[in-house]
Amino acid sequence: MISRISVEFEALNGDKILLPKNFAYLLQSFVYELGREGDLHGKVYNSDSKSYHLFVYSPLIGNHKFYDEKHEFKSPVRLYFSSPIEDFCMAVAEKVLKRSEYKIGNQLIKIKSIMPVKEPEFKEEMYFKALSPVTVHKTLENEGKKKTVYLNPDEEEFSLYLIENIKRKYSALYEKNREVSIEPFKIEKNDFKVLLYEKDKERPFVIKGWTGIYKIKGDIEMIKFAYRSGIGSRNSQGFGFIETEEQK
Repeated sequence: MISRISVEFEALNGDKILLPKNFAYLLQSFVYELGREGDLHGKVYNSDSKSYHLFVYSPLIGNHKFYDEKHEFKSPVRLYFSSPIEDFCMAVAEKVLKRSEYKIGNQLIKIKSIMPVKEPEFKEEMYFKALSPVTVHKTLENEGKKKTVYLNPDEEEFSLYLIENIKRKYSALYEKNREVSIEPFKIEKNDFKVLLYEKDKERPFVIKGWTGIYKIKGDIEMIKFAYRSGIGSRNSQGFGFIETEEQK
């Protein structure tokens, strides 16, 4: 099974890709455009009254600098796309290459290549680096008003919510469950990230999360699933993308 692909692209004109300061929603729109080629919108899975798009994607990876309230990436740029759904990544790859030209916001880009990524050798205890922030939150209600409260790795609930979340997603796809534990292993102060999500510029909202190193232990099938689907919530918005990290 090919669960992860690398998408490499470049600016259609020139060698620079310029994006606004808060481009998280623009990147999500681009990924959904890619995913539409693989019928992403038709693949929603439910568990315990919650719905999941079972995929995750990485931040943009490449030569990058930030100035004058904008991001500049020098071509080529790479993005990883991952899903536990059988044959989904390859369905995306096969159709995307037939089109080649896309947009991220107002930036025209051209797909250079799409390559499968070899999975690591999975073991019953592994360490993973979060390339994008892992976000964990709960919703509180007071006098009829709902409030999102983001948890941090120092709180016991943080790990409990991570475990509950991955089990619900696994159950949504396979209608069964397995044992797993997920816990922060090495989280520094500078791993705390705050992203402004501008789907509506009049009403942007903040998403908080943590990068760093996480330890996942338990059933190998669950560890595979975590690698393929991402950990924490908002995976389909680019949060919780993880990569293996060796510990000495």
